[in-house]
Amino acid sequence: MDRAKVRKKNGKVFSLKEVKLLKKYYLSQDYRVELHPYKKITDTGLLIIGELIPVEKELPIFSFRWDEKKEELDVDINNVKDAIKNRFKEEKNGYEGHHSIRLQNKKGRVFRINVGLPANDIFQGDIAVPVARELELNNTVHLI
Repeated sequence: MDRAKVRKKNGKVFSLKEVKLLKKYYLSQDYRVELHPYKKITDTGLLIIGELIPVEKELPIFSFRWDEKKEELDVDINNVKDAIKNRFKEEKNGYEGHHSIRLQNKKGRVFRINVGLPANDIFQGDIAVPVARELELNNTVHLI
């Protein structure tokens, strides 16, 4: 990503406010949820909202990140081969969770996440994602 383009304050999301897990329907005993409130965008445009951290290091890590183009929360799978990343992203063969569902009946930005692998469910819950957008203001003063 073009760093100069990322720095441009054109109304996009630059940081998070207090991210909250509103409701946990299910969490595998092999994982814990870690949210990152007040996080800021990186110089490459990445804004990680939280993660599903495995208890055992050989299990995949799941990252919740802000997708600026779609204005939604996406989930990425990490610590796995590219073929598995692709299946997860395409939500095929028992892999699910790359795309979240925005709950329209909730105040603010609330997303339902359902993360699963072919052999087991990992996480189901609702996360509130209050974002902070920034605009660059240009003022002109005319002196007479």
